[in-house]
Amino acid sequence: MNRKQIKKYLIDQDLTVTGMARQLAPKTDASEVSLRQMLTDMFYQRRWYPTLASLVEREFGLHLVRPAAFEPKVRLKQAA
Repeated sequence: MNRKQIKKYLIDQDLTVTGMARQLAPKTDASEVSLRQMLTDMFYQRRWYPTLASLVEREFGLHLVRPAAFEPKVRLKQAA
């Protein structure tokens, strides 16, 4: 999902980033403030947290896809 699709999903489901962070805080070791920042970073594709992304999908049904910039780099073998 891109930024606009995520925003539309949150509005349609009547969710806020702060509310999501509050709901996820007891299930993780992170604080609400940290979770809010992590969620915002994931939604705006600034950082990627695979464990948090799977937790968000389980709890809220929001499927986040890892941006191409955060895919593991595959190095090409140089021809001899």
